[in-house]
Amino acid sequence: MARALGKVSWEASAYARLVYLDDESYRKELVCALVPRIQKDGYDGNPVKLLLLISLGLDESRGLSRCGQCKGIGQIGAWECDNCHGSGLKAPSLRSRARACQVTHNTFKRSYMYPYMRQVLPALSELDFELGKAITYLKTS
Repeated sequence: MARALGKVSWEASAYARLVYLDDESYRKELVCALVPRIQKDGYDGNPVKLLLLISLGLDESRGLSRCGQCKGIGQIGAWECDNCHGSGLKAPSLRSRARACQVTHNTFKRSYMYPYMRQVLPALSELDFELGKAITYLKTS
């Protein structure tokens, strides 16, 4: 993992350290680094809202909510949990996302959902993809 972290951008490295190595010391700097990146991609809303949405995305990326039915196992051999479809994670609801952002369900749906799904999650997916490419490269070299 350490070799892979040396091959990626600082943001992807900090993302990996927070999400996969559970190192909370990178959270604040990573959130601050992602704000201009997401704004460059077209986010023009409230910066405080963006900070909340990035933190929500990072928490969801860490998989902090385990599936209640399979207790996070997800899949064993051919058996796949019907509740989480093999992911081991409980799908976050709009209500849980709204609570995390400290707004009502309707407010989240009306003014938070679009930037979260269209700007924040893709930015986090890019970091995960960059990290995955580096790990694959190291496995083949």
